[in-house]
Amino acid sequence: MIAKSLASLKKSDEWMTPCWYWNLVADFIKDRVIWEPFYGNGVSSKDLSKICTVMNTKTQDFFDVTNPPQVDFVLTNPPYSIKIQIIERLEELDLNYILLLPAQFMFSRFWQKRCRENSVKYSMGVCPKRLGFIKKGKDKSCCPFTCAFFCRGIATPGHYFYL
Repeated sequence: MIAKSLASLKKSDEWMTPCWYWNLVADFIKDRVIWEPFYGNGVSSKDLSKICTVMNTKTQDFFDVTNPPQVDFVLTNPPYSIKIQIIERLEELDLNYILLLPAQFMFSRFWQKRCRENSVKYSMGVCPKRLGFIKKGKDKSCCPFTCAFFCRGIATPGHYFYL
């Protein structure tokens, strides 16, 4: 079992998100107040602040937050090794979200169960192509997997939509 703590993150989770990923969802986040709980190197929050109002808790472990900021929703590229624990915690806090995750997560029993059994609207925005991330300050031009934005409680064009 993975510990519910950011201290347990793997080095493979340290990938930063380039601004063009956020530009894909700009229409959904424009003029909104979002929480980016996984601060990383701070570049994502800076990029997002050009599109929307960003709240972050860079000095507090996400799993220790008991009173999250008052926001429209959470938007983040979370550490993939603990994505299920993050989703469970977000839902425990009753927060809507847009999470950038590997697209194949849509086939997981965990995600499919949520889509079938909950009254809250779940949806997925498919990225137009494989895009890269930033590792140690260097742009990686292509990711070995396709990513998608997994959404809970967000007004989207449909359950599956293309960006």
